[in-house]
Amino acid sequence: MTRAHESGEGRGWIEFVGLFFIVAGAFNAIAGIAALSRPEVFHEDAALVQHMSFWAWVWFALAVGQVVIGAFVLRRSRTARAWGIGFALAGFIVWFVAFGAFPLWSLTLFVIYGLILYGLTAYREYFR
Repeated sequence: MTRAHESGEGRGWIEFVGLFFIVAGAFNAIAGIAALSRPEVFHEDAALVQHMSFWAWVWFALAVGQVVIGAFVLRRSRTARAWGIGFALAGFIVWFVAFGAFPLWSLTLFVIYGLILYGLTAYREYFR
């Protein structure tokens, strides 16, 4: 057992990561619903991909994956850690591409994904 394990340092980060993955998934689901139901609220010409139905399905796929991964991260699954890193990076890429259309929302999710990546990489000894 490592020193961090003995002192309990980092346990809160793992719970934070799991919950924030679920929150990020909810945000992506909301963006997907909005893109399908009210595409006029988005600045399509500012996004690299200009079909809101495409974005909606990308956000839905990301949302489902993040909610499932978040649940498994809370159970401290080592596989969820690996998938979580991949899905956090995918989230970065998706929101980077959409940055021109939604700058403030993208920056918010950049911070969330950065904190998720920190928790998944800095406290890897907590995953079984």
